Amino acid sequence: MRTHYEGRPEANNKNYEVNPHQKENSPYTICSPTTVESTIVEFAETSDLSIMWRAWQQPCTNPYVPFYLAAPGVPEDYHWMDAEKAQITHFDPPESEFKFNYDTAYWKYRNMIWLTELDYKYCHGILAPAIAEMEEKIANEQAIVQKEYLRLAETDKNRAAEYLSAYSVNAAKEAEQWVLEMTQKIGDQKHHENNYKE
Repeated sequence: MRTHYEGRPEANNKNYEVNPHQKENSPYTICSPTTVESTIVEFAETSDLSIMWRAWQQPCTNPYVPFYLAAPGVPEDYHWMDAEKAQITHFDPPESEFKFNYDTAYWKYRNMIWLTELDYKYCHGILAPAIAEMEEKIANEQAIVQKEYLRLAETDKNRAAEYLSAYSVNAAKEAEQWVLEMTQKIGDQKHHENNYKE
């Protein structure tokens, strides 16, 4: 899902000298400038433990975060209006939705993606290993989370669903914190290199 056709003749990003999200007469890649979200669904034998792995916009810039399908909750900053209003405005969103608002998860991710687009090669070198580390941590948690869910579900399905919900919300918050840390790291490192060269 993160491919820009790296290593293939039609790739426009040899060693990322060109931003792979720039079309430059090459074909659109899987991870492209028009990617608004990337989602992978991992089905489980116990359907409650099926996971929707979600990455905001271009997934080459941030980790996939697990949302369990049985989890009823989402982080507060993932939504800013109730479901009824969202359905009414879906095809005619108010202008306010297009204004930068750091109180929402969307704009935190969007801000980092804008930063990445300014110098993809530089940012990729920072983000790729950090994404791998974050995703390894998340992957290692899943067996523990699922075991605890099954233990709770034996006596109380509602409590088990709340547990999954709390885990999913917390994982999303950790990913948001990661985005803020990466934004700062990219900015700090670039600023330091630009201003303190010998």
